[in-house]
Amino acid sequence: VVECDQVLPIARYPGNAIQVRFASQGENLVWATDQALHFQAVKPKANATLVKQPGIFQISTSRDGRFLAYAQIKKLYASDYDEAIGRASSKTVIALLDREKDLSVSLSEKIEATCVAISEDGSVLLAGCEDGTVHAFSGRSRRELAVLAGHTEEVSAICVSGDGLSAVSGSRDGSLRTWNLASWSVAAVLSL
Repeated sequence: VVECDQVLPIARYPGNAIQVRFASQGENLVWATDQALHFQAVKPKANATLVKQPGIFQISTSRDGRFLAYAQIKKLYASDYDEAIGRASSKTVIALLDREKDLSVSLSEKIEATCVAISEDGSVLLAGCEDGTVHAFSGRSRRELAVLAGHTEEVSAICVSGDGLSAVSGSRDGSLRTWNLASWSVAAVLSL
């Protein structure tokens, strides 16, 4: 972390860093390694491992750092051997963690997510998927709100606006789509 032109060691954990996010206007740091999801208060130094499971590959935080959304690949048991791929299959889990309540809830295990984003207040979580859709979940009720369709290939990036009223998704189909989160409809399409 760079602060006042100095590099400060924050914490050392084994594993490879997958993603890093600042929360609470830079006061907190959240990162995923190939083994766990970690939280670090930059000042004063205090750290915690929030989820100690391998396979987390995408993270997003609410502005205050209370809510964390993450996507995780979970390998299934050998008994779930899939003849078509020649190995035990896996599934992608979309989860929401509430640090204040120390609660982690799985929102979906049925979609093949590639990226996640959460609104600044934690009220909406979005998951971009391999099939080109964006799934929207309520951070409050933990239910799926909508499925936004339009991309023809995998959604590779997604973000929610600061006011939580719109989102942008980017896809391997070469397009960016702006979504109206009040009406769950496409607001604009930009072909790259």
